[in-house]
Amino acid sequence: MSLPLRRWSGSVLLCLAPAWAAAQAEPPAVAASAPAAEAARPRVASLQQLLGMPPVLALSGNGPALSLGDALQLAWQNSPEVAAARFRSESFDYTRKAARGALLPRLEARFAVGRGHFETPDRKDNLGRADHSAVLSQALVDETARHEWTRQELLAASAEVQLAGVESQTLLDTGTAWFAVLQQRVGVELGHTYEASLNELLRYISDRVAAGGASPAERERITARVANVRSGLADSRAALAAALRNFQRLSSVAPFGLALDAPLDLYLPADADAAMTEAEAGNAEMQSSRLEQQAAEAERRSNRSAFLPRLAVELTHSQNRNAAGTEAQQRDSKAMLVLTVPLANGGADYARMRATEARRNELEARGEGVRRRVLQDLETSYANLRAATERYASVRDELEANRKVVDAFRAQLTGGNRQLLDVLDAYQRLHQSRLDVVQVVVSAAQNEWRIAHLTGALRQVVAR
Repeated sequence: MSLPLRRWSGSVLLCLAPAWAAAQAEPPAVAASAPAAEAARPRVASLQQLLGMPPVLALSGNGPALSLGDALQLAWQNSPEVAAARFRSESFDYTRKAARGALLPRLEARFAVGRGHFETPDRKDNLGRADHSAVLSQALVDETARHEWTRQELLAASAEVQLAGVESQTLLDTGTAWFAVLQQRVGVELGHTYEASLNELLRYISDRVAAGGASPAERERITARVANVRSGLADSRAALAAALRNFQRLSSVAPFGLALDAPLDLYLPADADAAMTEAEAGNAEMQSSRLEQQAAEAERRSNRSAFLPRLAVELTHSQNRNAAGTEAQQRDSKAMLVLTVPLANGGADYARMRATEARRNELEARGEGVRRRVLQDLETSYANLRAATERYASVRDELEANRKVVDAFRAQLTGGNRQLLDVLDAYQRLHQSRLDVVQVVVSAAQNEWRIAHLTGALRQVVAR
């Protein structure tokens, strides 16, 4: 190689060295992956396709199936807890109006008519007497009454919020009971399907035993499995009756059947933090706690105002006849400003003020406890919902696989290439997969409803 060529090659290497070093230091570029598809959320309507369920599951009688929306409306209207909370709210509203009345004009009239005996050393008189008066008063400055009115306003608002909370809790309890009835009824239906499959297998094995192609022990093994399924069905019917009775207590109606439709899909925030943000403004228990804290502060100010003077105006008109025992008539009309200054009350007002301060601090501590519990319930519900969503894909795949295994093992048993125990085990696994699908779907629905209740959105599913 000539000298000029060597110099040119060295210059090229010196220029490329920094770029080569930077390339070695940087990690290799990774191809952008496609975003993962969002996992399908469990839905009650999917049970028809996955399990081959009819659109309506009969419970009793031949009437129309009860929709979840109708059940919620009936529970809203007929719940004794909702009625009690409504009357409680009405009571607080009238108490609020009574507190406002202390700031409004007050008119009092007094009428007295009779006879009197008047005696002096000179004379004795028995005269008719009359004493009439009317007093119109209006408070001008009364901080105690004003703060008490504010307190009753806050308590009335708290009672209204508590009514909304009771309504939401009633809807949650009714929806949870509806899903429990659905789970037990589907479980009974799946138990009948499992029993029918075993009976079909029992008939096949019985024919083989009669032909000498199988031992009687195999038939008895299937008979024992059928008896076990029937025992489980008895427990399932009892659980269904208990769940149905609980649903009747909440909704005041006995449904003829349940529809496997998509019942009232609910809007849910993205995560627990977003749900907590909505709960701060929509959760009835948290709102009520804040209002009660403000009411306790208003009560403290009312007790502190007991040390302040009160100013009022009074218009008085009085008329009496023979009031002094002698024949005379008097009329008196006056307008006066009345200033009342509290001086001493044995320390009662001060003690009441300190008591309300302690009560306010207690409510603040309880409010913090409520906030923490709501946050914990939201995080738990979202964790359970995520787990149910993740399990849903797995149990669907497991169900499909077990269904194929049953079909294959049944064909192999007919051909004499599969043991009876393998077929029975495949049947049992298929039945358990179906129950797992139902459990996951119901669990997801119940957690969705609980999240909606905690955020205050559940009442929106029922129109008043």
